[in-house]
This record gives sequence, structure tokens and C-alpha cells, in this order.
Amino acid sequence: MTDEYDHTETKELQRPDPPQIDSILISILDKSKRKPRMFPVNRLEAAQYWKSKQEPPNEATERVEWQSAPKHREGGFWRSPYIDRVAFTLKRFLALDSPRQFFVIENIDKGCAWRGDGIGFFKMVIQEHKRMQEMGADEYINKAKVTAHGYLPNL
Repeated sequence: MTDEYDHTETKELQRPDPPQIDSILISILDKSKRKPRMFPVNRLEAAQYWKSKQEPPNEATERVEWQSAPKHREGGFWRSPYIDRVAFTLKRFLALDSPRQFFVIENIDKGCAWRGDGIGFFKMVIQEHKRMQEMGADEYINKAKVTAHGYLPNL
């Protein structure tokens, strides 16, 4: 009995190119009706400006990587937590009115990261950020652990 299956015809699934952050941000900017005054007019420069206002990617948790998924039509998909985060914050930012946009940028420039939170919550983050700067990070963290003792596990 011969093997009638021709193994040379096995088709490898072609992995698509990984997502490109600039093209994703440009697409978001193109779809938005709002054009923030602090953004450069050039679309690529505007995308790069927004990236410059974001926390850099955490190499351990936010790198682009291929996720195998045999049932997926391409055999898998790209995971891109950093790109997802930056795209999310841009969408949230574009939904804000101009005074709130300036408020967010002003505080990002002062070193307080914005993750797309509502303005009320972001104001609380800003206050805590200032407290941490005044106290020093180690003292702030230790005080937070004492305060949270009994409320949070493994402290």
C-alpha cells in the first residue's frame, strides 16, 4: 500500500506583518473630527508626538509577539499591548474637549502618566503623584503598604 498523500503540497500559513503603531495612530487621527491644537499638522508627526507623550513600552509585558491560534484563519494573531494602550489613550484624548486636552498634556509634561482615565480620576492620580515626589518613592510605597495592610493580600 502506497502513501497517496503528497506531502510536498502542504501549504504553510503565511504570517501577516506585525502591526505598525504609526499607521494605526494615523488611522485613528484620520477618523477623528477633532484636531488638537497642540498636535503637529503632519499626520506622521502627530502620531509621533502622541507616542512621545506616552510611557515607554514595558519590555516584559508590552512587546509585540505572535500568538498561535490554530483555528484562526492565519494560524494566529499579533498581540501588541503597547500599541493597544497608545491607540486607546489617543482615542480617549481625542474625545476630550480642548481645555481637558491641554490639562492632560500639561500634566504628562510634568511627569504624570495618563492612561486614558477620566479627568476626575486623573486629578487624583496627579495629587498622589505629587505626594510621591514630595515623600520619595520608597517612603510613599512603604506608607501605602502600611495603609493597605489588611486590605490587600501579600503586602
